[in-house]
Amino acid sequence: MKKRWSILSAVLCVALLTGGCGTGSKNDAGTGKEQTFSHETREENEHQSNLDVLQPSAYGNVQGLNLEKGSSISIIGRGSSSAYWKAVQEGAKQAVADINTNLGYKGNDKVKLVYSAPETENDVDDQVNILDEELARYPVAVGIAAVDSGACEVQFDLAAENGIPIVAFDSGTDYQNIVSMIDTDNTTAAATAASKLCNSIGESGQILVIAHDSKSTSSEEREQGFVQEVEKNDPNVTVAEIWHLDDLDAISKEINADSSEKNSQETADNVQKAEEENADSRDTQTAQQDAIKYLLEKYPDVKGILQPMKQ
Repeated sequence: MKKRWSILSAVLCVALLTGGCGTGSKNDAGTGKEQTFSHETREENEHQSNLDVLQPSAYGNVQGLNLEKGSSISIIGRGSSSAYWKAVQEGAKQAVADINTNLGYKGNDKVKLVYSAPETENDVDDQVNILDEELARYPVAVGIAAVDSGACEVQFDLAAENGIPIVAFDSGTDYQNIVSMIDTDNTTAAATAASKLCNSIGESGQILVIAHDSKSTSSEEREQGFVQEVEKNDPNVTVAEIWHLDDLDAISKEINADSSEKNSQETADNVQKAEEENADSRDTQTAQQDAIKYLLEKYPDVKGILQPMKQ
């Protein structure tokens, strides 16, 4: 069992490194200890620069790996259309291809990778349904970037009962019995971002924080790390508002309500109709742009914004 999830951890390390968000470290579940790995250079592997952070026993060989021919590994991301998640998917494919090469598996004997993700990025219900479907396949292991850190406990219990190890990556989970967690040091990364942003505005003034979401541990850690750094080292900088990208509906209603106040002739029915049309006709990107514009109008003295990278 241990060797099996170690291989999955390595698959996810490669996937995250390919995506550009890995730190080159792995946190063992239950210990809280960070392990840093090294690996001898192998010129024949074009991805070796990504593999150098991995322990040889975790990826460089398959000794002791009891992986049946035709086995399936399930990787569940938070999205599939963005450049980041496409890179994660490609990294996982490459890692599984390397495992097959090391095992000498060919044709129908190859270990198979199933990458799945919500159709709409960060859709909690969709991801939970996907996890249900993947567990029904009885894969040898599951790797998941949880959209909501507390949404999959029932499914994780079911996986444990059936001997299916769960490895969390990119964004963690509150579940205590995952076998491994692979992620970025979000708190340190956010603190660095805060320091640089505050320095760029002369260490004084208002700033806005636009967080990726309000449910995942990675987003929560980044938000907290950023705010704590500002409060600790930049007392003259004020975080005017924190807004989450999964709160688009709420901020759209605020925008419509504000517009209604400015136009006394607009009735409540028209406001509700406008909100419904807003939800149906505007795509997410447009809604985000409108929300940011509204926040800038609401806080005209803002000097800087922390915004997640466009994925």
